[in-house]
Amino acid sequence: MPRDERARPPDPLSDVLSTLQLRGDLYGRTEAAGAWGISFPPGPPRFHLVERGEVRVSVEGRRGALHAAAGDLVVLPHGAAHTLGAGSGKQTVSLLELIKTRVSGDEFVFRVGRGAPHTFLFCGRFHLEPTGRDLLLGSLPPILLVRGRGGRPLEALDLVLRLFTAEAHSDAPGSAIASGRLVDLILVHAIRAWLLEQGEGVRGWLGAMRDPQIGAALARLHAAPQRPWTVTALASAVGSSRSRFAARFTSLVGEPPLKYLTRWRMHLAANLLRAGRTVNEASEAVGYESEAAFSRTFKKYMGKAPVKFRRATASAGSE
Repeated sequence: MPRDERARPPDPLSDVLSTLQLRGDLYGRTEAAGAWGISFPPGPPRFHLVERGEVRVSVEGRRGALHAAAGDLVVLPHGAAHTLGAGSGKQTVSLLELIKTRVSGDEFVFRVGRGAPHTFLFCGRFHLEPTGRDLLLGSLPPILLVRGRGGRPLEALDLVLRLFTAEAHSDAPGSAIASGRLVDLILVHAIRAWLLEQGEGVRGWLGAMRDPQIGAALARLHAAPQRPWTVTALASAVGSSRSRFAARFTSLVGEPPLKYLTRWRMHLAANLLRAGRTVNEASEAVGYESEAAFSRTFKKYMGKAPVKFRRATASAGSE
């Protein structure tokens, strides 16, 4: 939303996260023994934290398997079908089967395999509004493995995960909303750790944020999306020639500057409509003087006219 440009420019990652209505669920704590396997169907982005032991992670369509150990966090940003396991893998059960056979008296615990458990996992999922999901997750690989140190997650992530687990176990008032909010931090720390590990080789939107000029341009677009930006004005603001800036922005982000701006504006407008604002209010907030022009653009990017989008989201929210 519009901000005082004299203030410190926003962090685009935080800006995007703040509009995605991110929330999460923890399936529970899995205690695994012997040769075991759990298959997860395609679905929402998921995460797995290895508390103790080791686990093999096989992702559909990806060659080979990754091996995660105690302290490692595994994130499936695109919700690809995958299997967790150890040993022969012949004793694989589906996630749905596992949910049906929770431990009696403790619905937070799952047990799989036979014998004394040697691997302990926390498994959960992320929910993000679809209009901005690709922007945040599009440049991430099918599987993201954040290695811990000395059998523990990275320090900041460890604190978040411990608090998240405590809230998941709790039946105190507000525990559900508290655990949901902590998912934001799990995802932020996972992305941050992955970016640090990748160095300068990250492509896409996340990599573009680290580029001094393109990152500065993204910050300006996010700080004042309603402004009548031009490529020339953006290039000048970050100290670059127009042609060099346009080529580098397109190369890193994956689309030209003004197309990116339009997509971001439509994402913001969708959130405003979802929150009950009128089409005219949403149109003005993202810099459109003509409601008709805004409606045409919104339908192109969102697949529905803003009036129908507003009506549909209002109906969904009341169910």
